[in-house]
This record gives sequence, C-alpha cells and structure tokens, in this order.
Amino acid sequence: MAPEASRQVGRRAPRSGVVFMLLVASMASMLPLSAQAGAADEAELSLGTVVINQTRSAAGQEFYRLFAAQWADYSFGRAPSLRIFELPSARFGSQITIYMSNAKVMQAFLPFNHDRIRALATQASALTAQRVAEVQANALFGSEPDLGPDEFN
Repeated sequence: MAPEASRQVGRRAPRSGVVFMLLVASMASMLPLSAQAGAADEAELSLGTVVINQTRSAAGQEFYRLFAAQWADYSFGRAPSLRIFELPSARFGSQITIYMSNAKVMQAFLPFNHDRIRALATQASALTAQRVAEVQANALFGSEPDLGPDEFN
C-alpha cells in the first residue's frame, strides 16, 4: 500500500505546484501596475458615484438608464453611492425611490408615457444633485448653530 500512496501524492504534487506557480506569476504581473499607480493616478482610478440598479420592470429599467445618463453629467468629488429601488404595483404603477447612503432622496410613481419618464429622470437627477451638494456643504462647514438650513440655498 505504501507505493500506491506515494504515487498518488506524487501525482497531486505537480498539479498544486502548477497552480501555485500560476498564482505567483499572476501576482507578479500585477505588481508593476500597482507600483506605477501614484497619488496623481488615484484620482483617475476612483469610481465616483456608484448608482445601483434595483428596478424590476421595463419602465423602471428605462428610468434607471435615463437617470444614469443624466447623472453622469454632474461631477462631484466623492459623492455617496445612490440606489434606485422600484416597487412595482399592478394597481398604481411602479414606485421609484432614490436612496443616498440609506437616506431617501426622492420618491415618485413612474408614468406610463416614455416622455414623462424622461422628464421625471431629468427632474430626479437635478434634485439628487442638489441634495448631494447640500450634504457636501454640511460636511464642509459642519453644523453651525447660527446658520439655518435655508441659508445654504
């Protein structure tokens, strides 16, 4: 039995050695990329705002596509991630909710007309951009007791 056991171990050793060598080679090929990426390149490599699609219907997918296209026109340094959630309803239509860092930014019912979905997506992107700007201004200036929320507008 001892010779058979050594043969089986002998057969497995080259496979694990090959996998290990491939792993080392793939990690070595990644090193120059990370070594070349400096502080100036970090700004180029940042993702920006991530917009998560949680829509279910065709109208919700269309709203997400139009919203994401409009949202790409805005430029924020480090904006929080956005989540577009759809709650479809056969009676009332689809309800769209936009969340920013788990805070509700906007909630509306999707119209059935394509042109109205486009208008709603444009309005939603502008409203969300305004809310992101308000959050960034509050983070920059802090909470000042002498300034009210209406004085930032």
